[in-house]
Amino acid sequence: MKKILLLTVLLLSSVTSAWSQTEVHLIINHRLGNNALSSSQTASNNLGDQFKIQRLDYYIAEITLYHDGGQETQVNDHYLLVKAVNEGHLRTDSLGVFSISQLDSIRFGIGVDGSRNHADISTYDPKHPLSYQSPSMHWGWSAGYRFVAIEGVAGPSMNQAWQLHGLGDNNYGYTTVVTSGNWNGNILSIAINGDYEKTLKNMNVDGSLIYHGSSSHAVTLLDNFKNEVFSAGSGSLETEDYQAINWQLYPNPSSGVIHVKIPEGEKAYHVEIRDLSGQLIERKEFSNTNSLELDLQQSGLYMVSLYQDNALVDTQRLIVQ
Repeated sequence: MKKILLLTVLLLSSVTSAWSQTEVHLIINHRLGNNALSSSQTASNNLGDQFKIQRLDYYIAEITLYHDGGQETQVNDHYLLVKAVNEGHLRTDSLGVFSISQLDSIRFGIGVDGSRNHADISTYDPKHPLSYQSPSMHWGWSAGYRFVAIEGVAGPSMNQAWQLHGLGDNNYGYTTVVTSGNWNGNILSIAINGDYEKTLKNMNVDGSLIYHGSSSHAVTLLDNFKNEVFSAGSGSLETEDYQAINWQLYPNPSSGVIHVKIPEGEKAYHVEIRDLSGQLIERKEFSNTNSLELDLQQSGLYMVSLYQDNALVDTQRLIVQ
Protein backbone atom coordinates (compact mmCIF):
# COMPACT_ATOMS: atom_id res chain seq x y z
CA MET A 1 0.00 0.00 0.00
CA LYS A 2 2.85 2.38 0.86
CA LYS A 3 4.48 1.71 -2.51
CA ILE A 4 1.22 2.45 -4.32
CA LEU A 5 0.81 5.70 -2.41
CA LEU A 6 4.41 6.67 -3.16
CA LEU A 7 3.94 5.99 -6.87
CA THR A 8 0.74 8.02 -6.86
CA VAL A 9 2.45 10.96 -5.16
CA LEU A 10 5.36 10.82 -7.60
CA LEU A 11 3.00 10.73 -10.58
CA LEU A 12 0.96 13.68 -9.27
CA SER A 13 4.17 15.56 -8.53
CA SER A 14 5.48 15.04 -12.07
CA VAL A 15 2.12 16.04 -13.55
CA THR A 16 1.98 19.22 -11.46
CA SER A 17 5.55 20.09 -12.45
CA ALA A 18 4.92 19.51 -16.15
CA TRP A 19 1.60 21.34 -16.13
CA SER A 20 3.24 24.35 -14.46
CA GLN A 21 5.34 24.74 -17.57
CA THR A 22 4.47 27.02 -20.46
CA GLU A 23 2.27 25.98 -23.36
CA VAL A 24 3.71 27.76 -26.41
CA HIS A 25 1.85 28.70 -29.59
CA LEU A 26 3.14 30.43 -32.72
CA ILE A 27 0.86 32.90 -34.53
CA ILE A 28 1.77 34.27 -37.97
CA ASN A 29 -0.20 37.29 -39.14
CA HIS A 30 -0.21 37.23 -42.94
CA ARG A 31 0.11 40.82 -44.17
CA LEU A 32 0.64 42.95 -47.27
CA GLY A 33 1.92 46.19 -45.80
CA ASN A 34 -0.90 47.54 -43.62
CA ASN A 35 -3.49 45.15 -45.05
CA ALA A 36 -4.32 41.51 -44.50
CA LEU A 37 -2.94 39.20 -47.18
CA SER A 38 -5.46 38.47 -49.93
CA SER A 39 -5.08 37.31 -53.52
CA SER A 40 -7.15 40.35 -54.56
CA GLN A 41 -5.07 42.86 -52.57
CA THR A 42 -2.64 45.03 -54.57
CA ALA A 43 0.79 45.61 -53.04
CA SER A 44 3.75 47.78 -54.01
CA ASN A 45 7.45 47.14 -53.41
CA ASN A 46 10.20 49.69 -52.70
CA LEU A 47 10.70 50.26 -56.45
CA GLY A 48 7.07 51.25 -56.87
CA ASP A 49 6.12 48.10 -58.81
CA GLN A 50 2.57 46.97 -58.10
CA PHE A 51 1.63 43.30 -57.87
CA LYS A 52 -0.77 40.75 -56.43
CA ILE A 53 0.22 37.49 -54.76
CA GLN A 54 -1.85 34.48 -55.77
CA ARG A 55 0.30 31.73 -54.27
CA LEU A 56 2.74 31.90 -51.37
CA ASP A 57 4.00 28.64 -49.86
CA TYR A 58 7.13 28.43 -47.71
CA TYR A 59 8.81 26.22 -45.13
CA ILE A 60 9.81 27.04 -41.57
CA ALA A 61 12.29 24.76 -39.79
CA GLU A 62 14.60 24.58 -36.75
CA ILE A 63 12.58 26.77 -34.39
CA THR A 64 14.55 27.93 -31.34
CA LEU A 65 13.19 29.89 -28.37
CA TYR A 66 15.55 32.21 -26.47
CA HIS A 67 14.41 32.95 -22.95
CA ASP A 68 15.20 33.64 -19.30
CA GLY A 69 18.48 35.46 -19.72
CA GLY A 70 20.32 33.36 -22.26
CA GLN A 71 18.66 29.95 -22.23
CA GLU A 72 17.86 28.22 -25.51
CA THR A 73 15.08 25.73 -26.18
CA GLN A 74 14.85 23.95 -29.51
CA VAL A 75 11.49 22.80 -30.84
CA ASN A 76 12.65 19.43 -32.13
CA ASP A 77 11.58 18.00 -35.48
CA HIS A 78 8.92 20.66 -36.05
CA TYR A 79 8.42 21.70 -39.67
CA LEU A 80 5.78 24.11 -40.92
CA LEU A 81 4.56 24.39 -44.48
CA VAL A 82 2.94 27.82 -44.50
CA LYS A 83 0.37 28.30 -47.26
CA ALA A 84 -0.17 31.98 -46.64
CA VAL A 85 -2.75 32.77 -49.34
CA ASN A 86 -4.83 29.67 -48.56
CA GLU A 87 -4.79 30.26 -44.79
CA GLY A 88 -6.37 33.69 -44.86
CA HIS A 89 -4.94 36.29 -42.49
CA LEU A 90 -3.69 33.97 -39.74
CA ARG A 91 -1.68 30.81 -39.10
CA THR A 92 -1.50 29.23 -35.64
CA ASP A 93 0.60 26.28 -34.47
CA SER A 94 1.17 24.54 -31.17
CA LEU A 95 4.92 24.25 -30.52
CA GLY A 96 4.88 22.28 -27.28
CA VAL A 97 5.22 22.68 -23.51
CA PHE A 98 8.48 24.15 -22.22
CA SER A 99 9.98 25.60 -19.06
CA ILE A 100 9.89 29.32 -19.92
CA SER A 101 9.31 32.29 -17.62
CA GLN A 102 10.33 35.15 -19.92
CA LEU A 103 10.67 35.01 -23.69
CA ASP A 104 13.40 37.08 -25.34
CA SER A 105 13.19 36.10 -29.01
CA ILE A 106 12.36 33.36 -31.49
CA ARG A 107 14.59 32.15 -34.32
CA PHE A 108 13.64 29.90 -37.23
CA GLY A 109 15.00 28.77 -40.56
CA ILE A 110 13.41 29.60 -43.91
CA GLY A 111 13.40 26.41 -45.97
CA VAL A 112 14.41 22.86 -45.14
CA ASP A 113 17.65 22.26 -43.29
CA GLY A 114 20.63 20.01 -43.95
CA SER A 115 20.10 16.33 -44.63
CA ARG A 116 16.31 16.72 -44.45
CA ASN A 117 16.51 18.75 -47.64
CA HIS A 118 17.79 15.65 -49.46
CA ALA A 119 15.98 12.88 -47.60
CA ASP A 120 13.70 10.36 -49.27
CA ILE A 121 10.37 12.17 -49.52
CA SER A 122 8.47 8.88 -49.87
CA THR A 123 9.29 7.94 -46.27
CA TYR A 124 7.09 10.67 -44.80
CA ASP A 125 3.50 10.21 -43.75
CA PRO A 126 1.22 11.78 -46.41
CA LYS A 127 0.13 14.45 -43.92
CA HIS A 128 3.67 15.46 -42.95
CA PRO A 129 4.74 18.92 -44.23
CA LEU A 130 7.75 17.33 -45.96
CA SER A 131 5.66 14.78 -47.83
CA TYR A 132 4.37 15.24 -51.39
CA GLN A 133 2.40 18.45 -51.89
CA SER A 134 0.07 19.80 -54.55
CA PRO A 135 1.22 22.09 -56.03
CA SER A 136 4.66 20.56 -55.62
CA MET A 137 7.17 21.87 -53.10
CA HIS A 138 9.84 19.24 -53.86
CA TRP A 139 12.29 19.84 -56.71
CA GLY A 140 14.05 16.48 -56.56
CA TRP A 141 16.47 14.46 -54.45
CA SER A 142 19.56 16.39 -55.56
CA ALA A 143 18.15 19.93 -55.36
CA GLY A 144 15.79 19.33 -52.44
CA TYR A 145 12.71 21.35 -51.59
CA ARG A 146 11.42 24.67 -52.80
CA PHE A 147 12.02 26.86 -49.75
CA VAL A 148 9.63 29.52 -51.05
CA ALA A 149 7.17 29.36 -53.95
CA ILE A 150 5.56 32.70 -54.71
CA GLU A 151 3.44 33.56 -57.76
CA GLY A 152 1.13 36.33 -58.87
CA VAL A 153 0.26 38.99 -61.42
CA ALA A 154 1.59 42.49 -62.06
CA GLY A 155 1.53 45.28 -64.63
CA PRO A 156 -0.83 48.23 -65.25
CA SER A 157 -3.73 45.87 -65.95
CA MET A 158 -2.58 43.15 -63.53
CA ASN A 159 -2.40 40.67 -66.39
CA GLN A 160 1.34 39.87 -66.39
CA ALA A 161 2.02 36.59 -64.60
CA TRP A 162 5.20 36.23 -62.56
CA GLN A 163 6.71 33.34 -60.58
CA LEU A 164 9.61 32.86 -58.17
CA HIS A 165 10.59 29.50 -56.69
CA GLY A 166 13.65 29.72 -54.47
CA LEU A 167 15.68 26.73 -53.26
CA GLY A 168 19.24 25.59 -52.61
CA ASP A 169 21.29 24.66 -49.54
CA ASN A 170 23.34 27.85 -49.78
CA ASN A 171 20.15 29.92 -49.50
CA TYR A 172 19.00 28.31 -46.25
CA GLY A 173 19.27 30.65 -43.29
CA TYR A 174 17.61 32.05 -40.21
CA THR A 175 15.51 34.98 -39.13
CA THR A 176 15.26 36.20 -35.54
CA VAL A 177 12.32 38.13 -34.13
CA VAL A 178 12.77 39.90 -30.80
CA THR A 179 9.54 39.56 -28.83
CA SER A 180 8.34 38.82 -25.31
CA GLY A 181 5.14 37.26 -26.62
CA ASN A 182 1.71 37.49 -25.04
CA TRP A 183 0.87 35.61 -21.85
CA ASN A 184 -2.47 34.26 -20.71
CA GLY A 185 -1.87 32.22 -17.58
CA ASN A 186 0.57 29.47 -18.57
CA ILE A 187 -0.12 29.97 -22.29
CA LEU A 188 2.48 31.89 -24.29
CA SER A 189 1.44 33.16 -27.71
CA ILE A 190 4.30 34.25 -29.96
CA ALA A 191 2.74 36.49 -32.58
CA ILE A 192 4.83 37.61 -35.56
CA ASN A 193 3.92 39.61 -38.63
CA GLY A 194 4.83 38.34 -42.08
CA ASP A 195 4.81 41.37 -44.38
CA TYR A 196 4.93 39.72 -47.81
CA GLU A 197 5.04 43.05 -49.60
CA LYS A 198 8.75 42.97 -48.69
CA THR A 199 9.37 39.59 -50.34
CA LEU A 200 9.94 41.35 -53.66
CA LYS A 201 12.14 44.18 -52.39
CA ASN A 202 14.69 45.37 -54.99
CA MET A 203 13.13 43.29 -57.77
CA ASN A 204 11.41 44.51 -60.92
CA VAL A 205 8.02 42.86 -60.83
CA ASP A 206 6.52 42.22 -64.26
CA GLY A 207 5.94 39.39 -66.69
CA SER A 208 9.69 38.84 -67.07
CA LEU A 209 10.06 37.90 -63.41
CA ILE A 210 9.93 34.15 -63.88
CA TYR A 211 12.66 32.16 -62.16
CA HIS A 212 12.90 28.73 -60.57
CA GLY A 213 16.25 27.83 -59.07
CA SER A 214 18.94 28.61 -56.50
CA SER A 215 20.71 31.69 -57.85
CA SER A 216 19.76 35.06 -59.35
CA HIS A 217 16.35 36.21 -58.09
CA ALA A 218 16.11 33.26 -55.68
CA VAL A 219 19.00 34.65 -53.64
CA THR A 220 17.30 38.04 -53.33
CA LEU A 221 13.94 36.46 -52.51
CA LEU A 222 15.31 34.29 -49.70
CA ASP A 223 17.48 37.09 -48.33
CA ASN A 224 14.34 39.22 -48.13
CA PHE A 225 12.56 36.43 -46.25
CA LYS A 226 15.41 36.15 -43.79
CA ASN A 227 16.04 39.88 -43.28
CA GLU A 228 12.93 41.89 -44.19
CA VAL A 229 9.66 40.01 -43.94
CA PHE A 230 9.17 39.10 -40.26
CA SER A 231 8.71 41.33 -37.23
CA ALA A 232 7.05 41.19 -33.81
CA GLY A 233 3.28 41.21 -34.04
CA SER A 234 0.27 41.20 -31.78
CA GLY A 235 -2.32 38.58 -30.95
CA SER A 236 -2.86 35.78 -28.48
CA LEU A 237 -4.86 32.66 -27.83
CA GLU A 238 -7.44 33.77 -25.31
CA THR A 239 -9.09 31.39 -22.87
CA GLU A 240 -12.49 32.10 -24.40
CA ASP A 241 -11.17 30.86 -27.75
CA TYR A 242 -10.93 27.42 -26.16
CA GLN A 243 -14.68 27.37 -25.54
CA ALA A 244 -15.60 27.90 -29.20
CA ILE A 245 -15.83 24.17 -29.91
CA ASN A 246 -17.06 21.66 -27.35
CA TRP A 247 -14.85 18.63 -28.00
CA GLN A 248 -14.05 15.70 -25.78
CA LEU A 249 -10.83 13.82 -25.03
CA TYR A 250 -11.40 10.79 -22.80
CA PRO A 251 -10.54 8.97 -20.66
CA ASN A 252 -7.94 11.29 -19.17
CA PRO A 253 -5.84 9.94 -17.49
CA SER A 254 -5.75 6.97 -19.83
CA SER A 255 -4.12 3.57 -20.03
CA GLY A 256 -3.33 4.18 -23.73
CA VAL A 257 -6.56 4.06 -25.72
CA ILE A 258 -8.11 7.53 -26.05
CA HIS A 259 -11.27 8.72 -27.74
CA VAL A 260 -11.70 12.13 -29.36
CA LYS A 261 -15.15 13.43 -30.16
CA ILE A 262 -16.16 16.65 -31.94
CA PRO A 263 -19.56 18.14 -32.83
CA GLU A 264 -21.19 17.15 -36.09
CA GLY A 265 -20.45 19.52 -38.97
CA GLU A 266 -18.91 20.07 -42.36
CA LYS A 267 -15.64 21.63 -41.24
CA ALA A 268 -12.37 19.76 -41.81
CA TYR A 269 -10.85 18.76 -38.46
CA HIS A 270 -7.71 16.93 -37.47
CA VAL A 271 -5.78 16.32 -34.25
CA GLU A 272 -2.05 16.42 -33.60
CA ILE A 273 -0.44 14.65 -30.65
CA ARG A 274 2.91 15.98 -29.41
CA ASP A 275 5.14 15.17 -26.47
CA LEU A 276 6.28 17.89 -24.08
CA SER A 277 9.28 18.71 -26.29
CA GLY A 278 6.91 19.59 -29.13
CA GLN A 279 7.79 16.54 -31.25
CA LEU A 280 4.90 15.31 -33.37
CA ILE A 281 3.82 11.81 -32.33
CA GLU A 282 0.79 11.39 -34.55
CA ARG A 283 -1.59 13.34 -36.78
CA LYS A 284 -5.05 11.98 -37.48
CA GLU A 285 -7.95 13.38 -39.48
CA PHE A 286 -11.68 13.10 -38.93
CA SER A 287 -12.89 11.53 -42.18
CA ASN A 288 -16.69 11.38 -42.46
CA THR A 289 -16.92 10.87 -38.71
CA ASN A 290 -17.02 12.95 -35.56
CA SER A 291 -15.00 10.53 -33.43
CA LEU A 292 -11.47 9.10 -33.45
CA GLU A 293 -9.63 6.47 -31.45
CA LEU A 294 -5.97 7.05 -30.55
CA ASP A 295 -3.61 4.44 -29.16
CA LEU A 296 -0.60 5.72 -27.21
CA GLN A 297 1.47 2.89 -25.73
CA GLN A 298 4.18 4.90 -24.00
CA SER A 299 3.27 6.48 -20.66
CA GLY A 300 3.83 10.18 -20.21
CA LEU A 301 2.30 13.61 -20.73
CA TYR A 302 1.10 14.71 -24.16
CA MET A 303 -0.52 17.69 -25.83
CA VAL A 304 -3.49 16.92 -28.08
CA SER A 305 -4.35 19.82 -30.39
CA LEU A 306 -7.55 20.14 -32.42
CA TYR A 307 -7.35 21.97 -35.76
CA GLN A 308 -10.23 23.27 -37.88
CA ASP A 309 -9.34 23.92 -41.53
CA ASN A 310 -5.65 23.79 -40.45
CA ALA A 311 -6.17 26.55 -37.85
CA LEU A 312 -5.52 25.70 -34.20
CA VAL A 313 -8.75 25.58 -32.17
CA ASP A 314 -7.74 24.16 -28.79
CA THR A 315 -5.14 22.10 -26.96
CA GLN A 316 -5.75 19.67 -24.12
CA ARG A 317 -3.17 17.95 -21.96
CA LEU A 318 -3.32 14.17 -21.78
CA ILE A 319 -1.87 11.79 -19.18
CA VAL A 320 -1.05 8.23 -20.29
CA GLN A 321 -0.29 5.99 -17.33
